[in-house]
Amino acid sequence: MGKIQVVAVIVRLFAIALLVYTIRQTPDFVLFYKIDFDSSIDIAAFYETRAFALLMIMILGLALSLFLWFFPLTIARRLVPNANGEEVRKWDNDTQLSVAFIILGVYFSYFAIVDLLYWAMMVVLSIRHHDLLGPLEVEDWVNICLTFVELFLAVLLIFRSRGITRLILKFRGRLT
Repeated sequence: MGKIQVVAVIVRLFAIALLVYTIRQTPDFVLFYKIDFDSSIDIAAFYETRAFALLMIMILGLALSLFLWFFPLTIARRLVPNANGEEVRKWDNDTQLSVAFIILGVYFSYFAIVDLLYWAMMVVLSIRHHDLLGPLEVEDWVNICLTFVELFLAVLLIFRSRGITRLILKFRGRLT
């Protein structure tokens, strides 16, 4: 399998992950769309705006995942411009472990970025619509801090994968 085919498979896997994320947003959209507030126009406008934003995110996610699914080779050729049918060589254990850490880092960063966007939206909404949401609770601030820790660890896994691999292999060598 060539480099372009490997990247195309990864693009398709990312399309599946994006589709799953988009589908996960459907209950939130239905919840905000179905809410009927007769008592306050401000509350209704707030939830209508939020429902519209969720709808746009869902449409964008669906369109992007469909594009990635149907055109993975085109995207792969742009990402790997000089592959020329070059085959992927076998990797030694060190390289496999390092790549596994990078993949874990990308996986964790995906969820950390989604959580970061969520908490950024909640902070902005709590400031702008203080009368509707009220201040953020202590547990919300703890979750915000944990999101930053999660993002830091994901970046560490991505950019320090070689060092982590050497450290693990060093301790593994001592144990065996």
